[in-house]
Amino acid sequence: MNRAKIPVSDYEKIAGRFNPTGFNAVEWVRTAKAAGMRHIMITSKHHDGFAMFGSKVSPFNIVDATPFHRDAMKELAAACKAEGLRLGFYYSQSQDWHENDAVGNAWDFHEKSDFPRHLQSKAIPQIKELLSGYGPIATIWFDTPGPITPAQSRELVDLVHREQPQAIVNSRIGVGLGDYDTLGDMEIPRVPRAGLWETVDPHNDSWGFATNDFNFRSAREIVERLVRVVTRGSTAAKYSRAGIPRRNIRIDSPT
Repeated sequence: MNRAKIPVSDYEKIAGRFNPTGFNAVEWVRTAKAAGMRHIMITSKHHDGFAMFGSKVSPFNIVDATPFHRDAMKELAAACKAEGLRLGFYYSQSQDWHENDAVGNAWDFHEKSDFPRHLQSKAIPQIKELLSGYGPIATIWFDTPGPITPAQSRELVDLVHREQPQAIVNSRIGVGLGDYDTLGDMEIPRVPRAGLWETVDPHNDSWGFATNDFNFRSAREIVERLVRVVTRGSTAAKYSRAGIPRRNIRIDSPT
């Protein structure tokens, strides 16, 4: 949407064709568990503004705007609870190309934007929906803080910790806050790094689904990158808020 400068009015129409009838949350979670995964992190709303959950805040969501009419995140949350996997949600707090007051869409919106209004009218209400309607949440994974202020970031961090005391927040909430560090995309430290941290890696050249991207990394390359992450300091550590062992490893895409 961003690269092609697709108007919101055109992009919205794509939702009308989104009908993932083959989605099976139980199958996803059992496959993940069999592979040794202990948590799932999934995009609840990315920069395009489309919510993958049933939001009362905006009709641009998987329940109201698609023929699917099901809350995939609620089904995933139920499957994770049944199988004992922790669930976390990625949420783009600042960029939202569907909204005038958010960051990112300069090709559609030319009015003066009001970022605090976006936070109060969409971002915070939707985050509250995720924190209150999907059971225990392990993480809210924020991204691209942009113009967010220390006070605004603190409000979001406090919201997560208040509503879900066991949940943690990554450093992309901005302004030096966050319970642990998310490094740059595909960044692996050259030398051992102290503290709690993670690196984010796609398996091909895309951060989301792309029909034409078949440049997948080999199993060998993935394992080599995983080993490099581990040897740079991702030994198991107790995290005080969650009270559970944590490894600073994330070899996947939030999308």
